[in-house]
Amino acid sequence: PTSRENMLRLKKAGVERIGIGLDCCTEELFNKWKKNVPSWDEYMKGLKTAKEVFGNATAHIIIGLGESDEEAVEIMKMLFQQGIKVALFAYTPVHGGLPPDMGRYRAMQLARCLIEKGKGDFVFKDGKLHEMHADEICKDAFLTSGCPSCNRPFYNERVRGPLYNYPRKLKDNEFKKAIDEVKKYVRIHTSAP
Repeated sequence: PTSRENMLRLKKAGVERIGIGLDCCTEELFNKWKKNVPSWDEYMKGLKTAKEVFGNATAHIIIGLGESDEEAVEIMKMLFQQGIKVALFAYTPVHGGLPPDMGRYRAMQLARCLIEKGKGDFVFKDGKLHEMHADEICKDAFLTSGCPSCNRPFYNERVRGPLYNYPRKLKDNEFKKAIDEVKKYVRIHTSAP
């Protein structure tokens, strides 16, 4: 994050939104993964300041750094309650490890969309998402979720796949596949037909 003064200069220069790579869902994970950067509290303060200065702010969150589903959902809820947009990324193994399970990532994408629209409830068992109750299924849940209208292809995936974030509207068969992936991970209950 940068200072309020720098943000005000950026706003004066025409910048409309700031995105800050919080990346981690908890302070504990932040301290494990983020080295030689300001503290968790400074990042949170930076997000709040960005929202105050620009009226728009985005927090980047990476799924697959060791967080529980409940921790991911809770940080997304907290950020949205503050008016901060959440951009989800799937962990890309640079120095080992594995990317998140596709079903889990899809469930987190759907959770993000439901939280943003205020249309979902979540049930957890031992930190794992067990059930989602949704007024409706967000058709745009699986799109690239960076800045509004972002359509950057290969947002955080390799060209040969798999495609975690779609840079365009999904085809019917792609949407069905994404929902099926969610359903392999978590139960979904909808009130929409």
